[in-house]
Amino acid sequence: QSRGGMLVAAIVVAFGAAGTWQRSEDWRKQSARLGLIVGAIVVGLLVHGLSDVTQEASTLTSGSIERLDKGAGRRQIWRSAREILGQFTLTGAGVGSFRNAYPLYYAEPREYDYGYAESGYLNVAAETGLAGLGVLCAALGILMRRSIPLVLASWQRRWGDEDDRELVTAAACGVMASAVHSLFDFVWFVPACWVATVCLIVVVLRLHQLSAAEVDERTSLLTDRARHRTSHAGVQPIGLAFAGAFLLLVAVRGVSLAAAAIHWDAYLIAIRQDENEQEFFLTATDSRVEIERLAMAHQRLRKIVQLDPSVVPARVHLSAVCLQRFELEQAMSDNPMSLAQIRDAALSSAFISLEQQNKWLDAVMSDRKLFLLEAAATTRSILALAPFQGRAYVDLAELSFLEKLGGLDRSQLIQQALRVRPHDGMVLFAAGREAALSGDFAACVRWWQHAYRQDRKLRLTITTQLAPLLPAPAFLDSFAPTLPDLVTLQQMYQHRQQVDDALFVARAYVERLTAGSAEEQTTAYDWQQGYRLAAELQDPRALMIARHAVELDPLNDVMRRRLAYEQLEHGQLSAAIQNLETYIRSNPADKRTAEKLAWAKQEARRL
Repeated sequence: QSRGGMLVAAIVVAFGAAGTWQRSEDWRKQSARLGLIVGAIVVGLLVHGLSDVTQEASTLTSGSIERLDKGAGRRQIWRSAREILGQFTLTGAGVGSFRNAYPLYYAEPREYDYGYAESGYLNVAAETGLAGLGVLCAALGILMRRSIPLVLASWQRRWGDEDDRELVTAAACGVMASAVHSLFDFVWFVPACWVATVCLIVVVLRLHQLSAAEVDERTSLLTDRARHRTSHAGVQPIGLAFAGAFLLLVAVRGVSLAAAAIHWDAYLIAIRQDENEQEFFLTATDSRVEIERLAMAHQRLRKIVQLDPSVVPARVHLSAVCLQRFELEQAMSDNPMSLAQIRDAALSSAFISLEQQNKWLDAVMSDRKLFLLEAAATTRSILALAPFQGRAYVDLAELSFLEKLGGLDRSQLIQQALRVRPHDGMVLFAAGREAALSGDFAACVRWWQHAYRQDRKLRLTITTQLAPLLPAPAFLDSFAPTLPDLVTLQQMYQHRQQVDDALFVARAYVERLTAGSAEEQTTAYDWQQGYRLAAELQDPRALMIARHAVELDPLNDVMRRRLAYEQLEHGQLSAAIQNLETYIRSNPADKRTAEKLAWAKQEARRL
């Protein structure tokens, strides 16, 4: 469903069809070929799902930049690439550095990390500057100078037989597809794509050589090469042996990387499923189940790092899992102290040596200390491989007391984290926590405001820690929570029996939901929660909210029953009867609702 792929495919098919008709002497044969190609495309669309493809394709003709770039992700990453080029104009930030460099410039919240600039040209410019971009443009210019005359000669049947002309058109179409697609995607950074592109370029250039050479010159050239091969016959086996050894090493390494990638994909799928299954924080979680889940993730991440020691994201997750396992298992032990409490106690105890501190830590943590030691070692390896990983500096600030008496300077480590990752939610949260520990509550709120906006997963933590200290109006003014975040905040206040704050948040939710701001997209779940809050508030808009919730999710029987009850209370008997009948068809065992339906029908007949 790639819109860029659709656009490029349309251009290439049109180009190839034009070349086919221009060069062919047998139009029936070419018509049959084009018919087979079109038929294969149609069958593929029908198998894949035509509606999904047409829905994506409609954005190309919508004329709306918001539909073309939903969420402004591409525009933001392109802006970051331009800012990198602006700072490192001549030589760029360095080959392969984009993944680590762009977060310094990407200030907007993002749901995932980008590996490339979503444009091959911008990626090359950001990493190699104008020098690298100039080399790339020069290479494309040379290629165009060689290929365009060749294609025109082929179409005009001034060179080669029909097979040669077909090969020219096919290779030129492939190169053009790669060059155009790279304007708005990173196809050059996908190994299979760039290998195919290089092979097609070689084909085009070789065909140009053959077209430019005279027959006798080619024959002489081939004869000279044959003599050259004969005179150096002994060199070839050695070259082949070295090439074979190199390919064998690459294959062995590739198998290891492929196995690591399989484990990594399985790990990401598992944690995504766990996130989807998580409910609101008021729902109790079985700690032992969580420990088992973390143990499986821990084992998988260790395997990934073993197969591919250079992979940084897996090490980042490994460090986080080690810390989570420690916190959970320590909380279930006879001495349920958190890492922060243990660290503060160790630093305030003024141990005279690291050995003395380790004896105390062994008594407090037992075997669970191994998780912290593994996290500390992993953190240092992360910083050795990728010094731009801001979260690693935060973890090092938490764990350095294990390796050095008194630990490292926490404030300097946090400042370094902010320097390399100024927009990372976890880093901003750590800066706010450091400000709170130093007694600067205002600075803590400022840092956490940025963290709240940047990282959706941190909003729950900030809400549970800061909301009890702030009245609801102040929290809403400071953090501007979204509708789902307002539900979480209202439940938290309600759970803590802060009734006035819970009512204030509920009213704010209903007001914002019914205001219908174009900037805030709402879902059926938002309206279902809105009905719950409006019903608790006895707000007269509850009926309207329930009706809209059913319109968005007509298969939700519970919401339909609630709508029917609201309609009965407002005297809308016919609409209520219709909704109750729909509900009873799906839930015939609900006797109470069936009795309500019978009563409604009786009232309708009486009136």
